[in-house]
This record gives sequence, C-alpha cells and structure tokens, in this order.
Amino acid sequence: MSNYPCRVICASGAHGVGKDTILRIVKRRLEEKGFDVLLLPELAIYPDPRYCTLGDLKDVIGFANSEYTYLMSYMIQSHNINKEKERYQFILKNRSVWDFMVYLKRCKDLRVVGCLSAIFTEFMQMMLPQEDLICYLCLSTDDNVERIQKRTENLEGAGIREDFNEGDRNYLKAIKKGFDDFFSYLPNVAKFDASKQPETIADHIMSELENRGWLVAGKY
Repeated sequence: MSNYPCRVICASGAHGVGKDTILRIVKRRLEEKGFDVLLLPELAIYPDPRYCTLGDLKDVIGFANSEYTYLMSYMIQSHNINKEKERYQFILKNRSVWDFMVYLKRCKDLRVVGCLSAIFTEFMQMMLPQEDLICYLCLSTDDNVERIQKRTENLEGAGIREDFNEGDRNYLKAIKKGFDDFFSYLPNVAKFDASKQPETIADHIMSELENRGWLVAGKY
C-alpha cells in the first residue's frame, strides 16, 4: 500500500464522549485490514471539566495562555503529521484543529479572541495538514455528565474534585452547543451518536470510510 494516500481522521466532541476509546478501536480495525495507522493523542484539553481551566472566563490571562499553548502544541503536532504522511495510510487524531475555535469562542475578551484568531488563520494558511474527516461524537449533556462521573471513580488521586456542580454542567452544555453550531457548516464532518457502545460507533465510522472509498487499496 505504499502508493495509498494518507487520510487524516479526527475524533471530536466535548470532554468524556469517548474519543480516545473509539479511535483505539478504529485503529485496530484498520490494522486488521492491513493499513499502517498512526494514532495521535489529545493535546492540551483535559478530559474532565472539573480538572480543566481551558475556557474559564474568570481568568482571561489564564484562558489566553491555555489557548496559546494548545495552538502552539498543535502546530508542532501538525509539522510531525506532515512528515509522517509518507509512512502511514491513516493518521487518527484525538481532536480536530477546529476544536480550538470552539473553545476560543467562550472567551468574551475581544482582544484575546482577535489575537489568537489571527494566529490561527496564519497557521491554517501556512502549515495545517488537511483533515479528511472529522468524526463528531455527539452526546447529550446529561449522558455526558453521567459518563464522566463513572469514569472519575477510577481516577483516585488525579486532582479532580468529587462534586460535579451546575457550573460544570453548564460548561459542558455550552461546549456541546459550540460544537453543534460550528460543525453544522463544515463540509468534512460526519456526526455519530456517542451514546452507543464504542464498538458500534467504530463500526459506523468504518462504514463511513468504506462509503468514501478509502478502504480500497490502490483505488487512487
């Protein structure tokens, strides 16, 4: 498959929807079909809103630093992706670069938004590798909260407070709305119901790749 074009596939969505779990299953499925697959980890966004300051409007400077760190980290990752596309048929990413804009829109300081948006735009024009498919894993806020709480039971000593307050719930609700609104007009987004079992979601993602003709070696 040395002449097979590399496809960059992203899993996107709010904290705790199962992105990492599902990508690991998709990676295994693709490798079983003989493809070389690189799985990239999530960058600077923490998996639990109780442990996450990114998007916290109480601290504009902290927000700007978090967003800037995420963007710089993504630039480094993108540079590595461009080098690795020669070696792999699929690159799987936990989060799309567009997630950055979803979180940035939570900041009400127009100076921060303007500055980071300008950096993002320049970055997009210079070096962003194309994301062929964004798999948006959509989950209701209530289901999302329940899933995060269950997962927290296995994270003793991780620095996460035990309570899950209304502010955390509203944070997740706002992030979900941000994804719903932003991804409604991007052409390379496929929406998946994240309330289903991970194996079932992975099946649907594989079907999406099949329908796009990306699982047929030598087609291109």
